[in-house]
Amino acid sequence: MAPVPSAAGRHVWWIILENHEYGAIIGNDQARYLSSLADHYGLATNYFAISHPSEPNYVALVAGSTLGVSSDGTYNLAGPSLFDQLRAARLTWRVYAQDYPGGCFTGPEARGGQDGPGVSGAYVRKHNPAISFKSVTGSPAQCGNIQPLRDLDPAAGAFEMIVPNLINDMHDGSVAQGDAFMRQLVPQIVASPAFASGGVLFVTFDEGGSNAGSLGDHGGRVATLIIASDVTPGYRDGSYLDHWSLLRTTESLLGVACLGDTVALFSEGQLIALAGPDALRREAMGGEIIEIDTASMFDAEVVREVPLVREVHQRSTRSFFVTTDEAGAALPPVLAAIEAAGGTVTSSREYRPSFDEIFATRIERHRASLATPDPAGAEPVPSTAAA
Repeated sequence: MAPVPSAAGRHVWWIILENHEYGAIIGNDQARYLSSLADHYGLATNYFAISHPSEPNYVALVAGSTLGVSSDGTYNLAGPSLFDQLRAARLTWRVYAQDYPGGCFTGPEARGGQDGPGVSGAYVRKHNPAISFKSVTGSPAQCGNIQPLRDLDPAAGAFEMIVPNLINDMHDGSVAQGDAFMRQLVPQIVASPAFASGGVLFVTFDEGGSNAGSLGDHGGRVATLIIASDVTPGYRDGSYLDHWSLLRTTESLLGVACLGDTVALFSEGQLIALAGPDALRREAMGGEIIEIDTASMFDAEVVREVPLVREVHQRSTRSFFVTTDEAGAALPPVLAAIEAAGGTVTSSREYRPSFDEIFATRIERHRASLATPDPAGAEPVPSTAAA
């Protein structure tokens, strides 16, 4: 999801609304404020929720997986979450849940009277994903990061998730009520120094009213606003996006690693690879790659017969790639072979291509295989560009 500022801003806010399709919000006279935000900032026009009903979407947003949750209920999840990532990175977080009674309340519902902007309504556990993770409820300090909306401080957390009550999120209330609530809430964030210094606010809906979506999504097409001080007014992102995309964008902005340990790679709507990042890298590049520089001209063919070496690629007279089954095990005999042939190694390191290069290489191989089968034993050649 772009454009977004670099991780230096260290402030990301989410506001999660409920149960409306894209067309029920954008251009709707009852949602004039939300539509005006889309015009003044940015809008993802091809964004889809994961599933139905609500709770799988909330879990997916913060876990990179539904963790087996397929219905609304009471869960105590042991899986990792964005909250764990932030804690490990020593970054602060908050969930501001409207009408939440505090005290690490784990009940299914509560009503607390007026709590911040909008009208009073019900807090429900299923819309507060943090309370479903054992790593949060098992720690008084972590559970203390869940607070009522009246305590909103835009600068308190590097990451803040705002969960309105059932009226103001449009679940039980009208679009007009939700729009009025947003008209009061959003200025509290965009007028803050944290926003001005590079913060990003995303507004999305947990699910729509249809089963629209592809790539495994069937939660409906929903409006998702991209609000940042450096977004070009009227910006539109038409790429296929979903709740996984929002999580990954947030992780990137906050400088933490990707939660999901599986990468799905698609080409023209077809799944062509599903693997962990390291496995995908090895599969795309034909193995693990060692980059070697020598002090003077050297013929890389010398190392081709070394055990574990699968391919060599001469980059220049003094530099070459060696594709191996295992870089760590192959490097000592490769270095010994170079020395035995009279060469002097000035540097050796594992070459770790960028994911852009990995994806491009894997997609190129897939397209080539559709046209003409790859020759037996053929290996991809790494780019000479720096990773």
